[in-house]
Amino acid sequence: MVLSRLLVFILCTLAAATGCQTSATRESSTNSPAAVEWTFLKAKPGKREALRTFIITNWFAMDERAVREGLMRSYRLLDSKTDDGPWDLAVEVEYFDERGYEGIKERFDAIRAEHVVQPVDGNVLRDLGAVVGSRRLYPAAHGGAVR
Repeated sequence: MVLSRLLVFILCTLAAATGCQTSATRESSTNSPAAVEWTFLKAKPGKREALRTFIITNWFAMDERAVREGLMRSYRLLDSKTDDGPWDLAVEVEYFDERGYEGIKERFDAIRAEHVVQPVDGNVLRDLGAVVGSRRLYPAAHGGAVR
């Protein structure tokens, strides 16, 4: 009798650990992103560092919450290191949902609605620069250490 209960407990534990999850849990627990989106920003002259600070202070505050809630896998800020190109900064976000932002829009809108914008030296995004483009990409393969 004790052995049967122990066996049932072990089997239930293994089932829970190996796949008896909801699709939402399975989707958010995978290591590989289903989609990656890049958002390109061009800073106004002399505003690159302030734009960088604005993105980190505001966008990344919301993105961090989205990561904690399982909506996004990761996010980071990239810099072109030149003022001559069509963009200066790019935000890269990895999503578990292959629809990218569109797949989490409703839930992310709730995060955005609760966020209080923190101006940088009295400036908001439109004062510092603008979004000049975006792209959604789908991982096909990656090198280096397996994630």
